[in-house]
Order: sequence, then structure tokens, then C-alpha cells
Amino acid sequence: MVHVTPKPILVGERIQQLDMLLHIQEFSSMIAVITGHAQMGKTALLESAVSQLSIHHQVISFSAAETQSENQVLHLVSDQLHVNHDWQSIEQAVLDIHQQGETVNVLIDDAHLLSFELLEILAARAVNEDGWHLVLTGDDTLFDKMLQVQNDLHHSNLIHHIELAAINVEEATDFAAEFFKREGSDSVAISQQKIEHLWALTSGVPGKLLDALLNEKQEKVVEASRFPLGHVAAVCLIAIALVFSSIYQEEGNELDAVEQIIASSSEIIEPQSTGAEKPAQADERLESGFNTRSKSNEIVSDTSQIDIDTKPAKQTVITVKGSEPTIVQPKTSTASATLSIPSTAELKAESVVKIAESKPKPPLHPLLEAPANGFALQLLGVRNRASAEKVMAEFKQALGSDQLSVYETTYKGQPWFVVVYGPVNTKKAANLKAGSIAKRLQNQPWVRPMAKIQEDIRRIHP
Repeated sequence: MVHVTPKPILVGERIQQLDMLLHIQEFSSMIAVITGHAQMGKTALLESAVSQLSIHHQVISFSAAETQSENQVLHLVSDQLHVNHDWQSIEQAVLDIHQQGETVNVLIDDAHLLSFELLEILAARAVNEDGWHLVLTGDDTLFDKMLQVQNDLHHSNLIHHIELAAINVEEATDFAAEFFKREGSDSVAISQQKIEHLWALTSGVPGKLLDALLNEKQEKVVEASRFPLGHVAAVCLIAIALVFSSIYQEEGNELDAVEQIIASSSEIIEPQSTGAEKPAQADERLESGFNTRSKSNEIVSDTSQIDIDTKPAKQTVITVKGSEPTIVQPKTSTASATLSIPSTAELKAESVVKIAESKPKPPLHPLLEAPANGFALQLLGVRNRASAEKVMAEFKQALGSDQLSVYETTYKGQPWFVVVYGPVNTKKAANLKAGSIAKRLQNQPWVRPMAKIQEDIRRIHP
């Protein structure tokens, strides 16, 4: 069995490759072949896929380093499916599971160690729509073997190849941050310069970078556990001084010293009377300040009721409750009036209403305006918008078409971003287009009714 670690670290392009792998397992019968040099992250990607797929599907995973022969693989798979040890019983069990609306996903690490004949047996059971879904990881020789298997099975579009490369310096920074986060550190324990040094030292190979970060962490632990030599020397000197003091100091002198210490402590603790404020004076000052604040609060609270009275001498008298009249220059109006000041709550409520009225409604997705009796081709479904938009850009360049778009929906309770081609007027035209796209992209699109896609979009944008 593949030993799954709690959470393999995936960053940058690795996350997009995982999304693509999960999409293929959900919506395609293609065999995913993951290749790359040693410690490039093939096992980490496979383990992440196992963790995701096992939530809703039956997953059989193992390493060819431990299980290589046809007999060993036959017994392992049949035991997982609880059937007899023969390929016919396995095929029937997979078919029964498929008819129940579920799938069987077989993921094999180090598959380049399997014989060509066994790879052909496993691939033959993934070709049919009611067969299992197959993921293989290995070195570059695995891809060559699977190309030959594809030719022998007379299939032109059987393999989806994912080739892993070294990560860049930005991804290495994210890798280090995620590593220390999972180790319980709130921040990265090493500098950006150190991260870049480790990235260059490991050539951006994720497995080697992980080993280097583990070494850095271990060195930090060792340094923190060392007891400083300076502290040791200081403790020894203090101990020697105490020993000599206890030997040569007389008892009477010790008592005198204690009394002197107590006397000096008393002088320090006893407060000086000079310049100190008497309690009565402090109370008076406190009361005066309190009264002043009370009066000012009373005046402010009454400013909402201000009477403006215009006199014949062209002077305006403002009378405020609790204070003397104040004369100011007159205004042009000669009539008496009462000034009404709106409250803060009324101003806020009015502002909220105006903002709500002026806020534009989000535009409808273009596919919602397409005829509901049409069709579209689903090319990809992933968990985050950034991955979907990047893949859409790649598809757009390959297809040379502006009929690509991304919409958001939900899948198994989680956000799901789907790349589609369309609209297409008829199902026949959609199938023809799907065939031409499959040849260019080596990925079989899913022909879907436009009404279903519109229903998906309205889950998020009713």
C-alpha cells in the first residue's frame, strides 16, 4: 500500500496539476501518467489525489516497489474488492460498483517497475467507460511503455501525461512557509536569503528542498538546547564567592550588614513628604474637573435646541439653555426659526440607502443568455479560479477561439470552477467539435446540455 503522509506540500503549479488529475479521474476514462526525476514530488502528488478521491470513491493504491508481479497485484486488488482471485471476478465487481453510480480508482506509485504485460492488463480494464480509473507514477521509461500499450490497444487518446519539473524560487518560498506552518511555527524561521540559497543548492527539487528544511529545523533545535558557556562561568564564580563569604565572614558582621540593608530599604520605600499634594487638595481638584466636564456635557447635549431670534437692531441673539445669550452678526433672513440637526443614526441610514440604490447589479454570465436548448463542451473543472483561468488561457491559445468561458458552481459542497466551450447549437455539432478538440488537447471534452450548465450557474448567481 502507498503510505499516505498527513498533508504533502503542494504549491504553485503542483496545485494546478492536482486539479487536472482530479478532473480526469472524475470525468474521463483517460489514464493519467505522472513522470519526473527522483524526489520531484510524484509520490506527494499521488498521495494528495488519494486523499481527495477516497472521500467519495473506492480507492485502491499501492507501490510497485512492494507489489510487482501479476499474481501479487491480482491478490491485492481482489482482496480490496472482496472477490475471488481472478481478473473476471474483479471486472464484474468494478462493473457492479459502476452501475451503483460509483467508481473504482486505482493509483500505483513506481509503476515503471511493473512489467509491460501487467501494464497492458491494467490499462485494458481502464479503457471501457464502466472500467476503473487508473493513475500511474514513475520515471521517464513509464511514459515510453504506456505509449506502446496505447498502440497495442489501438487507442489514439488513452494517456494524459503530467511531467513534473523543478519548482521556481517563488514556489520555494511558499513551500518553506507551508513547511514551517505545519511544524507549528507562526512565521518562517529562516530568512528569504537562506530560502533562496537552499533553493539554489537543491536545484528546486521539492524532495531535496524538504530535506534541507528539515536539517535547518534540526539545527535550530540543537542551537536552542545548548547552555551558554558564559552562564556556566558566571554561576561558578557566584558559587565560589558565596563559599568564601560563608567561611571568613563573622556572625556579628553578618547581622550588622542585614540591619543596614533593612534600614536602607525602609528609606527607599518611605515616600517623601516634600512637594506631595495633600489629600484635600487632590479631592478639590478632582471635583473641580468633574464639574467642568459635567457643564460642558450639558451644553453640548442641549445644542440640538437652539432658538434664533432676529432683533430690529440687525443683531442675532442665540439663546442656549443653561448659558448666557451670545450676539453674532445677522443673517439675511429676518424671520425667527428653529434649527433642527439630524442625528448621526439618520445620516448613516440615509447614506446606506443611497449607496444601495447606486450600487450596480453584477452582469449576468454570458451563458445564461444562450438558448437553453443548445449545448456546450466542458473542458475542465477545478477547485480554484486561478487554475481555471490559467488553463482557459492555454486552451484559448491552442484552439484560437473566443468561445471559452469560466463559471463558478458547487461540487460536493465545495466551490467548483468550470471551463466550457460554447454555446453550440446542436448535439451533433457539439460531438464533432468535441472530437476535434480532443485531438488538439489530448483531453476528451464532456458534451453537456446548456440548460444543465445554466442550472449550475444559478446555484451561485440565482
